[in-house]
Amino acid sequence: MQSLSPNLPPDTQREMLRRMLTIRHFEERASADYLAGKIYGVVHCYIGEEAVATGVCTALDRGDRIISTHRGHDHCIAKAQGGTTPAWPSKAVVAVSPDRSQATLIG
Repeated sequence: MQSLSPNLPPDTQREMLRRMLTIRHFEERASADYLAGKIYGVVHCYIGEEAVATGVCTALDRGDRIISTHRGHDHCIAKAQGGTTPAWPSKAVVAVSPDRSQATLIG
């Protein structure tokens, strides 16, 4: 793990805020789609917990892997947004529902 000072540089703080906002927007959209009947099953919202995934994934090294529970999609978003995964995972995360061939999460 990389060593993070208790006083993070302003650029790191801005990047972490951007990740948290990305997660929040994903969650708001997933919740709205669920309520509109576009997503079947259950949506486990992560609203209010964005800092957990962002903080954990900021401390990871490039080769580190994550294992999560029923709210793992936000950890995948936070890890990808940190540049440790090659692409923005929205399609891969959303693939959990209709098309699992591209899924980052299978559940």
